Amino acid sequence: MKEMNLEILLLFVLAYFLGSIPFGKIVGLHYGIDIQKEGSGNIGFANSWRVLGLKKAAFVLILDVLKGYACIILFRGYLNSTQLPILALVPILGHIFPVWLKFHGGKGVATSLGVVLALSPLLSLIGIIVWVLVVIATKRPAIASLSMMLIMLASSFYVADNLSLLLATIFIIVVATHHKNISNLLHGREPKISWNF
Repeated sequence: MKEMNLEILLLFVLAYFLGSIPFGKIVGLHYGIDIQKEGSGNIGFANSWRVLGLKKAAFVLILDVLKGYACIILFRGYLNSTQLPILALVPILGHIFPVWLKFHGGKGVATSLGVVLALSPLLSLIGIIVWVLVVIATKRPAIASLSMMLIMLASSFYVADNLSLLLATIFIIVVATHHKNISNLLHGREPKISWNF
């Protein structure tokens, strides 16, 4: 029993460190830009898009999604139905609070999408469609991200109700990480994204 507990603890630690890899920072530095000193200072996809352009930011998006996806695919076979949803939150929190950047990371959206992709491809597809449509309509990634999470949560009751509690928790986390964006939106200060490639 003790060995099993240590094994599970190790998986959680590995999930945190995998989630905490700051790909936005790494990709930015590869192009000679410290993304934490530009734009909003966030290491996620939206700020990467603003600072690096869409093509370079696409690498950040893919890698951040893969962090969440990999944690589920690699570790799900070792966990029961109670442990897996808890582990699913770990890479997201790792992305938001990376030890490498003094716990100042991204907002958790892409890594959350990776987790959902591994658990329910249909839910993730719904979320991606919503994100694309909303960002095209509003040019504001924050609105698109919040809309995506809300629609995935609502859809989970019909598509995969066993994930509803996890999706609700993720939605609360994403709302919390977007508190400044929400304030800016309410006061008309949230900037639009430009389609720079």
